[in-house]
Amino acid sequence: MIELTIQAACQNPQNFMYIWASDKFINAIPSKYASVIRVKRANQEKLLRLSADKYGKTYDEYTSAIRQAFIDAYTMTPAQALVVLAQGGQVAGKDWKEGVYGIGALNTATFNGHPEISVRPEDGHILNNGADVTDTAKTVYTTIKKQAVPYQLFATIDNVIYMSQYNKTTKKYYARTYSTAEKTYNARTGNEINPSDNADVWGAILASLETFVNWLISLFAGSTARQTLNAENTLPNQTADGFVQESGMGDALKVVLLLAAGGTLLAGGLGKKKSVK
Repeated sequence: MIELTIQAACQNPQNFMYIWASDKFINAIPSKYASVIRVKRANQEKLLRLSADKYGKTYDEYTSAIRQAFIDAYTMTPAQALVVLAQGGQVAGKDWKEGVYGIGALNTATFNGHPEISVRPEDGHILNNGADVTDTAKTVYTTIKKQAVPYQLFATIDNVIYMSQYNKTTKKYYARTYSTAEKTYNARTGNEINPSDNADVWGAILASLETFVNWLISLFAGSTARQTLNAENTLPNQTADGFVQESGMGDALKVVLLLAAGGTLLAGGLGKKKSVK
C-alpha cells in the first residue's frame, strides 16, 4: 500500500500544483475553467490536510516539502510553472530529455519485460496483443505549427500505466515509460526512473494515476464516510482544465495571457523563468 506521507507526496509534487494557483490567476479565466481549478485546488488541500492529520504532521509541513520537491524536480516553483503552462510552454524535469535520438536503436516500439504491449508508430496508440487499448481521454498535447498534436498517450493494463511519446525528429511515436503504483520504468531498458525526468508535468501526472488511487485507498480504508475525492476532481488535467484545445492553446489561457501582457497577473512576473534557490 502506498500511503500519502510527506515523502510519498514529494515523489509526485506536480499532482498538487493547483494549491499555488492564486485567486488572481483563477479569477482571470472563464468561469467554466475557473470553477474546475478552484474545486481541484480545494480538493488537493483537503487531501493534504487529511494526510497531515493521519500521519501526525501539519499542513504547512506538507506544502513546504512539496513546494521544495517541485522546485528540485522542475527548477521553478509551482506558481511559476502555472504561468509557463499558461503561456503555452512546457514544464519538465531538470534531467528530462525529450527523446530526440534520430533513427536508431534508442527508440523502441515495445516495453521492456512486456513484449505483448506495443506502440503503433503512426499515431502512438498502445496495443495489447494487437488490440488497441489506448485511453484517448488521457492524452497530453503539444503545439506544433499552432495546432495541438497528441504528444504522450496512455493505456492502463493490469494496474500498469504505459506511455508512448511523439518524436519530433522522426515524426513517429515510440514506447516511453511504464508505471506501477510504486515506480516508473524506462520502456527501452526497464530501469527505474524519476517520473519528472521522462515526461512533462502533464505526463507525469497521468503516469501517477495508480499511485493516486492507492493514496485514496490508504486514507479512506475502513471509513464509512462517502468518498468525495477522486482523480477527476483533484488531479490537474491539461485538457479538462483549459490549458489546451484542438486549435492549440486553450481560450481560458488566452485570457490569462492578455492580462499577463498588462503585468497584472501573479507576483514574480511572466517573463523568462527565474532561477530558484
